[in-house]
Amino acid sequence: AALEATANSRVGEAAMSITAALAFAVVAMTVAALLLARSMTRPIDHAVSVADSLAQGDLTAPIRPDGNEEAVRLLQSLSRMQANFTSIVKEVKSNADEVASASAQIAGGNQDLSNRTERAAGNVQSMGSSIAELLGTVQQTATSAQTANQLASTASSQAMRTGE
Repeated sequence: AALEATANSRVGEAAMSITAALAFAVVAMTVAALLLARSMTRPIDHAVSVADSLAQGDLTAPIRPDGNEEAVRLLQSLSRMQANFTSIVKEVKSNADEVASASAQIAGGNQDLSNRTERAAGNVQSMGSSIAELLGTVQQTATSAQTANQLASTASSQAMRTGE
């Protein structure tokens, strides 16, 4: 009976030790699972934050590629995408600046052409008036010449009649 009591006592101690070990294992596994989940969700949360920043047009959000392999690859891809978007935006801005500059030059050229066209139209109008004056003078001169010719012809005819 003493042996049986000792055996029962040792079985009870073993059961307690196993129960304590199992409880410690469950707590350790729960802590490990929480740490693992946190180590996985932190980089994904960062990736979501970066993606949101990019979606809102912020191309300056810092990207820290850390975490597990998949999260690092995802964050590196987001970093390359951010760099490419930044490059595209800079190129579009540069092209827009060039178009604005060219437009300003064209507008200046158009204004200069308009000014020269107005001056030319004024010169043509002035020249038209001068030609009209010249035409009037030529007609008056032609009329005067015709009248002088008639007078000379009449005088010549009278001189011939008088000389006869």
